[in-house]
Amino acid sequence: MSWRSIFITKPCKIHIEHDNLIISNDDGENLVTLDSIASIVIETTRATITTYAISKLAEAGVAVLYVDKKYNLNAITLPFHTHSTFSKIVHSQIDISKPLKKQLWQEIVKSKVKNQAAVLNYFNRERSSKILYEYAKSVKSNDEENVEAKAARIYWSELFENFARVQKGADDVRNASLNYCYAIVRSAVARSLTNAGLMPSFGIHHQNYFNAFNLADDMIEPYRPFVDLHVKLILLKYDDEVLTSQIKQEFVNILNLEYAEIDSGLSNLRTAVDTTIQSLQKCVLQKEISHLMLPSINFEKYEDECL
Repeated sequence: MSWRSIFITKPCKIHIEHDNLIISNDDGENLVTLDSIASIVIETTRATITTYAISKLAEAGVAVLYVDKKYNLNAITLPFHTHSTFSKIVHSQIDISKPLKKQLWQEIVKSKVKNQAAVLNYFNRERSSKILYEYAKSVKSNDEENVEAKAARIYWSELFENFARVQKGADDVRNASLNYCYAIVRSAVARSLTNAGLMPSFGIHHQNYFNAFNLADDMIEPYRPFVDLHVKLILLKYDDEVLTSQIKQEFVNILNLEYAEIDSGLSNLRTAVDTTIQSLQKCVLQKEISHLMLPSINFEKYEDECL
């Protein structure tokens, strides 16, 4: 099955007919079978979608992302309680021990920093890359020494020139692109969590009561360097000073790019995320860290896919 990410930019009407998604606008109708869709980004505030379509898309496990008046991604609809053993999984998730949480976060941070080191090495920042590789080796249980933050200070200063990371309300194209592309991958993580019967709000490390996606924010961390690599090279390709629809389409496609090494194989980002989340579910149910599978970047394959 080839999963599709749909990017909608024009005013339209969206509804369901015979288990097909119908997108109607002035140019006519487009029909897409529900079981071929992984995610939809509605990049316009002038689209109309029926409640039945929202319900059927959720039933099919499709994440739908929406924008605000400034065209920033600001909402998502996901399937709810779709796993057959949802209650068992959630009870296990709630009862997860503190030592296991600390071990999980240690491995997540270690993987993230190693991938950051690999990205810097790809861009010929060998000295800083070596420092980050050493940092990754030093990550302790629960990242008690906050290696993640130490690595970030070096990483961002080397990845982009004259750059300060801004997570919300960013106007510059680099931060805006990172935030947009992270949101795309975060939606895939959240979708995979709900499909696996895990509650996205119950985090391992992130514990914000006002955040419905604490666990998604935990599990996206090893995948952020995948985004950073893609964003940097796409921005070099277009050389635009603002985040355009054309660039956004490149970012929406990131989930289909096959450059993640995981479980002794090569996967596109969407499948890799699913593998990671399924392995997390196994850790939760069996109370054992050894099942966790996290990704690394295959740069040669990325070049084949994008350059």
